[in-house]
Amino acid sequence: MVLWYHRVADLPQAQLQIRSMIGRVKNERSRGYSTMLMGKLRRLQVRTAAGQILGYSPAMSIDAVRIERVVQRFVRGLFFHTRARRLEQSTQIVVQADPDKVREHQEDIYKLLHGPNLVSIQDGVFWYSYNVAADNPLVSLWLLVFFDEYAVLAFVREQTA
Repeated sequence: MVLWYHRVADLPQAQLQIRSMIGRVKNERSRGYSTMLMGKLRRLQVRTAAGQILGYSPAMSIDAVRIERVVQRFVRGLFFHTRARRLEQSTQIVVQADPDKVREHQEDIYKLLHGPNLVSIQDGVFWYSYNVAADNPLVSLWLLVFFDEYAVLAFVREQTA
């Protein structure tokens, strides 16, 4: 769903992925994937910031719970990759998966997370940064950025009673 975010869809580095998704929709063996994707399409009324109606555009509804689960799996994997230990299943990972909300606090987040723990996997496609609490190695803050535009934030902490 990251590829359909309005700040990502037109980027050159996203176009290859989008073409791949469309190819899978056309594939006869991917009927379930195609049905799922088509079921998320909606018509959305487009307005200017002043409220003037511009018309309608296709849009895709986002499964926020699914995105949170995927981000949690990413963070678990990255935690293991960077810290050489697994997070306990009881560890709580709180996710903010709305990139527009993350963007509202972008300067403060980047101040906390910009530094030696910034890792670029593929330039312009995916990078992440993290910071681990000095007094508790199980508490950390993670910023995952897809296509330099879709940012999600994850806070890792021990399960509270």
